[in-house]
Amino acid sequence: GNMDFVSGSPALSAEALDELLAHEKRSANTAFVIASEVHLDSPEVRSSLRSLFSGCVQMPEPPALFVFMGEFSARPFGEFEG
Repeated sequence: GNMDFVSGSPALSAEALDELLAHEKRSANTAFVIASEVHLDSPEVRSSLRSLFSGCVQMPEPPALFVFMGEFSARPFGEFEG
């Protein structure tokens, strides 16, 4: 059988596995966007994000998931000029 080593849940039924396989086949062309160090305090980065999102909106099947991780600011939080 199949064992879920993460949650310790009992094995999935054959019906559930068939349903998951069908969903996986339907989602074969699904795209994900993963980006890190997206410095939102940078005008260039914000412009690039605007272009990325504009392009995604025009896609027949836009990405199903966006993951942004890491630092979102080029400078440490609380750092200021002066």
